[in-house]
Amino acid sequence: MSVRAGKSALRAGVLVARKAQCGDELERESGEVLARILAWPPYIAAKTVMLYVGVRGEILTRELITHALFSDKRVALPVCGEGNVIHPVELGSPSDLVIRMYGIPEPRDASRMISKSEIDLVVVPGLMFDARGFRLGYGQGYYDRFLAGMDAVTLGMCQSGQFVRALPREAHDTRVGYVATPDGIWNCEGEL
Repeated sequence: MSVRAGKSALRAGVLVARKAQCGDELERESGEVLARILAWPPYIAAKTVMLYVGVRGEILTRELITHALFSDKRVALPVCGEGNVIHPVELGSPSDLVIRMYGIPEPRDASRMISKSEIDLVVVPGLMFDARGFRLGYGQGYYDRFLAGMDAVTLGMCQSGQFVRALPREAHDTRVGYVATPDGIWNCEGEL
């Protein structure tokens, strides 16, 4: 089986499992992940954070977004652009969201773009992450392109069952430095 086929099979399996999951379990695990992040020194020190709004079984992030905004952090959310490119756009208020591409909430005013170089911490969604920091996304490569060459601290978030020893990977796959699960925040920055 090719790497691409292996990733597709894993993706399909995770999506089915997420649909069957109990909402209470997702809320509980999301709360545990959030508590870990709020106490994590790189989050506490970050002045500008790029977050995302969790959808379709991803770790729920609205409380994290609200906390960051009310902690006087500058918050950016991803806005999907042409050519499968992500633009970090500043969010002014937790209520200032509209549903756009792929059913994902994005900032209403997409003109408030900020430079990638201004971001201290990027929190990355994914279907699965592995101990080396590689992620299984939805297959469009948005975050692989966005994270390439990034200087910010990068943190993936997932539920316990979505953090595995190793995922199949391709040459273009970009890894995160850390992964947060209900069980802890794992440093993935070791050598391959």
